[in-house]
Amino acid sequence: MVDPSRLGAVPAPRQVAHDTRSAATRVSRQFGLTDHAQLAPGDSAVQRAAETVLLAALVVELGLTFGPGRRVMPDGTRVELDAISEEPPVLVEAWSHQGPPKSAQKHKVMTDALKLVWAEAVLFPGGARRS
Repeated sequence: MVDPSRLGAVPAPRQVAHDTRSAATRVSRQFGLTDHAQLAPGDSAVQRAAETVLLAALVVELGLTFGPGRRVMPDGTRVELDAISEEPPVLVEAWSHQGPPKSAQKHKVMTDALKLVWAEAVLFPGGARRS
């Protein structure tokens, strides 16, 4: 588990209400996001911000340097992951969500997992770190 105090200026997560609109408003305020009153239901700005915090925590926890996750595979196929470390080989997909996942969200997580397995086989035939 990552100790939030090691993240410096990144605020520790807080418990938010179960109402999606108020949760988005509270978290957007916490992370200093755009005008929180303008957030539409389903806006993913809060999740993207939380995923950025997750990636920052991963950098601190593993002590690695991650680069952008966009790659063109040898066959010309493009893949986009949240982050990649070349040495040691680490592929990252982050997903942030509050509450029980909906059916489509479960499928997204499974698709991301399969994408990681495929990208590992193509980019790092010797294997990548799994956590």
